[in-house]
Amino acid sequence: MSAPFRVNYEQRHADNISMKVELMPVIKAVVSDPKVIFTTVFIFIYIAIIGKVVRYRKKPKPIKVKKTFAPPPPAETSGEGGGEAAEE
Repeated sequence: MSAPFRVNYEQRHADNISMKVELMPVIKAVVSDPKVIFTTVFIFIYIAIIGKVVRYRKKPKPIKVKKTFAPPPPAETSGEGGGEAAEE
């Protein structure tokens, strides 16, 4: 007693090979069609642009550091006490 799947294995394998050979011209015609090529390129470009838009981040504005000037040094007073307060 042999199992039925073993008897027909060679026939099924041959059918698969012949189907692949018959599909090759159809696949070649579809892949080489200008509409398919244009659509594929368009989809790749569209996905690339959408990916860049999704990942886009605005650059943060640089923080402007205000320059602070050192206060003027205090006026040097002479040791004689010569100032307006000393004259009164």
